[in-house]
Amino acid sequence: MNIERLITENKLEAAFITGYLIIAFFVVRKYLKTGYLHKFKTKRVGKDLFFVIVEISILYLTKKYNISKPNFIIDKIDSSTGEFNVIPGTELHGSYNFEHQQICIDFNSFQGKKLTVLDVVNTVCHEFGHYYDHVELDIHPQNTDNILLESSARKFAKQNEKEVIKELWSKINNLRKEDYGDYL
Repeated sequence: MNIERLITENKLEAAFITGYLIIAFFVVRKYLKTGYLHKFKTKRVGKDLFFVIVEISILYLTKKYNISKPNFIIDKIDSSTGEFNVIPGTELHGSYNFEHQQICIDFNSFQGKKLTVLDVVNTVCHEFGHYYDHVELDIHPQNTDNILLESSARKFAKQNEKEVIKELWSKINNLRKEDYGDYL
């Protein structure tokens, strides 16, 4: 056996292993910054923690945009009343009432589905986007195209969901585990 060849091969192996470890370090570090909170299934989240997730999300956005906190409720949204425009075959997870400046998030619509905490945060951000457009930009549904309203709210949600998840992760890490169960 050629000893020089063995040493060269071992150095090459060591270099590959080191490279993989460095890549793994950065990948793990990225996930640890936001945690795995966004991947938790909402069917594992009780109503108390659901309320906390919504409240922390709204408080963070309120502080970030320096506007007053909107009223919000966790309640069932009944799309059969005609109060909301719902595309047939879709489910409504949240709504914003322009008249009362109130965000409503439907806890039941997140249960038993393959939805995650990120879906809850996205819904809260989307509805907060309607609130922001209404309060700060004086946009009303009567004088604005519905497609424009929804597009603006989707863009707002996409812009803010990652920051809100990071805020949630830091706040929920400070909560006591016995208060909110095994999913923390």
